[in-house]
Amino acid sequence: MQTARAPRPFAGRRGARQNTAAAYIGRAMSRQPAAAASSPVPPGGARPSGPSPSSSAPERRPLRRRGSLHRLIGITSLVSVALFGLFETLHRALLPGLPPSRSLALSIAGASAVAACASLWLGRVLAGLLRALEAEVGRREESELALRRSKEGLEAEVNKRNTELRRANAELRRQIAERKGAEQELEGQRLFLRCVLDTDPHLIFVKDWDGRFLLANKAVAEIYGTTVEGILGKTDADFNANAGEVQAFLQADRDVMSSGTSRWIDEEPVTDARTSRQRWFQTVKVPLPVSAGSPLRVLGVATDITHRKELEDRLLRRKEAGADPGTSRLLGEAADRAAGARARLRRGHPCAAEFQAIEELCREAARLTAD
Repeated sequence: MQTARAPRPFAGRRGARQNTAAAYIGRAMSRQPAAAASSPVPPGGARPSGPSPSSSAPERRPLRRRGSLHRLIGITSLVSVALFGLFETLHRALLPGLPPSRSLALSIAGASAVAACASLWLGRVLAGLLRALEAEVGRREESELALRRSKEGLEAEVNKRNTELRRANAELRRQIAERKGAEQELEGQRLFLRCVLDTDPHLIFVKDWDGRFLLANKAVAEIYGTTVEGILGKTDADFNANAGEVQAFLQADRDVMSSGTSRWIDEEPVTDARTSRQRWFQTVKVPLPVSAGSPLRVLGVATDITHRKELEDRLLRRKEAGADPGTSRLLGEAADRAAGARARLRRGHPCAAEFQAIEELCREAARLTAD
C-alpha cells in the first residue's frame, strides 16, 4: 500500500499563511479516535447490529462523531485552500493586463464562485454525513431494542426457572418430610414388633437352608447364653455342643422347607447352654412364602414343656412302683387339718403337742409318697 504524497507548499507571504492553515488542517485530520481506528467498517458500509461486547460501547458514539466532524472540516478546508490557491494563480496571471475595475470585479466573482462551490460541496457532504449518522443511530436503536428485548426475555426465563426451582424445592422438602415420617413410623413398628417378640416366653426364630438364624427373640438368645444381635447369622452348632440335637434341628428345618408343609413336633430336647441341662419344647415349624429367586426360610415357634415333662416322668415312675397318686394328696390334707386343729387350741393345751406330731408325720409321709 502506497503512502499519500505530501502537498506542495505555497510560495510567498500569502503562501506561508496558506501553508500554516494546511498544516493545522492536517493535524486536525490526523487526530482520529482510537476506538474508531480499532473497529474497521466492513465492505459495503454495513456495521454489525447488536450490542457491543465492550463495556465502553456508549462512549464510542461521541468519539466517532467527533472524528467524522474533524475529517469533514479538514476536507472542506483543503478544498477551500485549493480553490483559493487556484483562484490566486489565475488572479496573478490575469490581473496585470486588466484595469482595476475589471480586476476587482473578477476578484469578487472568483470569491463568490469559490464560496458557492464550497457551500454546495459542504452541503452535500453534510447531507451525506447526516444520513450516515441517522442510519447509525437507527442501527444503534435497533440494537438497543433487541438487547432490551433479549434482556427482558432472559429475565422472564430466569424468573420462570426460579419459580420452578422453588416449587421443586418445596416438593422435595415435602417428600423428605413424608419419608422421614414413614421411616419413623417403620422404626416404631419395628421396635413394637421387637418388644412383642422379646416379651413372648416362647422360642421364636427364622432360619435359612444352612440353619443360620435370620431372626430370633430374646428367649432363643437366652437359652444359648448370648444376645439377639449375637445370634443373628450363627447356627445352632455355634452354641449347642450336642451334635445329635443340632443335626435333628437342621434335618427338620430342611424337611419343612423342601416339602412346603408345616410340621408339628410334640417333644424336642434342647440343651441349655447356661446350665448344660436338657429342656423340652413342643415346636411347630412353618415354611415362609418365597418369591422367585429368593432363598428358602422356615419359621419356628417352640413352647417350653419341661415342667410338664418332669411331672409326666414322675407319675410314670409312681405307676411303675405301684404307688397311688391319691395317697400323697390325702396325707397332705390330713397334715393341713392337724395344723388347723392345733391352731384352734388354746396355748398350753395338752393335745397341742399330739396334733403337732400328727402334722409332722403326715407331711413326711406325703413327701415320701410323692417322691
